[in-house]
Amino acid sequence: MDDELQKKCKYDIGKFCPNQNGENVLDCLTNTKIVRLLQAECKKVVQERMRESARDIRLRPGLLEACKKETET
Repeated sequence: MDDELQKKCKYDIGKFCPNQNGENVLDCLTNTKIVRLLQAECKKVVQERMRESARDIRLRPGLLEACKKETET
């Protein structure tokens, strides 16, 4: 989890994802049921991170591992 996300989403992380850490926080915040409820500043950062991760699979280690064979071809 990066500093900007941690700073701008502190309230929302505590409210919606209190038991998550690191990479799991962003996964939690991008949940379709939760993302609609985020405060404006947090939602903006989360949506930016979603766009970034959609462009670069390396930013999603879990997905990269699950699709390892496909990425090697």
